[in-house]
Amino acid sequence: MQKALECISRAKEEQMCQGLSGCDLTTCTAKACAIYPPEENACISPEIIDFVCSKRTRSLDDLVKNPVPVDAPPSPPAESKRWSRANAENLTLNTSERTLFHEVGHRIGMDDEYYDREYYPIPNLGEKKSIMRAGKKIMPRHIDAVLRPLQCLDSR
Repeated sequence: MQKALECISRAKEEQMCQGLSGCDLTTCTAKACAIYPPEENACISPEIIDFVCSKRTRSLDDLVKNPVPVDAPPSPPAESKRWSRANAENLTLNTSERTLFHEVGHRIGMDDEYYDREYYPIPNLGEKKSIMRAGKKIMPRHIDAVLRPLQCLDSR
């Protein structure tokens, strides 16, 4: 909870959220921190509900289990070859089995579990053995991630 509140405090100071109030501010901080608003009686806009349903945000429980690494490394420079690696839309015949499984995981709704400041301001770090980080193991949370949008649609 403390990490979530710290992130929200920082987000309120960022240019994108300055001058906003009420539901607009709550929506802005929730998007900036990639978490469901943890404040009691927070205004939950339809945009945030869509973020939760499309898994572009994390629940407070997810954040508590896996907080933001404060001393995370910087992203590689723009010219780095790392940016031209395989992704869910760019697979080749030379793609390794582990990479293929990882990228298919994205196709069925699983998120990366490694830190990359360029893409993930609030990272979702998993165990090294996780298929969505550096390993080959599918965890129960991965199955939950695949099923979550169905549950979210049911609750709408």
